[in-house]
Amino acid sequence: MRPLEYSLALKNLHREACIMVQAGLKAGLVGGVIAVVLILVNLIPCLGWAICCLGSLILMVGVGALAVNFGGADIATSTEGAGAGAIAGAITAFIGGLANLLVNLVATVFLQGTGLMARALAQIPPGVRRQLWEMGVDLRLLARQGTGIMGTVVGGSLSCVLWIVVAACLGALGGILYKALKTS
Repeated sequence: MRPLEYSLALKNLHREACIMVQAGLKAGLVGGVIAVVLILVNLIPCLGWAICCLGSLILMVGVGALAVNFGGADIATSTEGAGAGAIAGAITAFIGGLANLLVNLVATVFLQGTGLMARALAQIPPGVRRQLWEMGVDLRLLARQGTGIMGTVVGGSLSCVLWIVVAACLGALGGILYKALKTS
């Protein structure tokens, strides 16, 4: 390959990557706002859980398709659609994961700060308490302020990272499906 052809190929590749990233960023930010709404809806008992679970899966596939739509004709192949969708899904999951972590952290501090957790644990029947103790579960740890906050932060962070990976895959799937349906 000649230097001029190589230079033109690199410029074209860079342009395509920029378009893919920009489309993914736009769709990811839109999806992030929707993810925050879903997390707030999740606070509604029973109904919120069902809406949030199904809504999150649909959202991740949808932001992948939205990224391809935002890219328009500049996203020419399914591979580019998968890339834009993966970026959108990952950004959506990151924003949603942060919002979820903050909501859970506030709930943990509120519940433990007022002693509600200690009162709830005191209502466990003695027989169940004894069985849990024999299994190695120390209920006193749940009532401590630091353990609950650290558990929330560590668990929420790990959950966020895992969800980013899953959302990137679902976003890529959405981008591929939308591109395939759009071209046919």
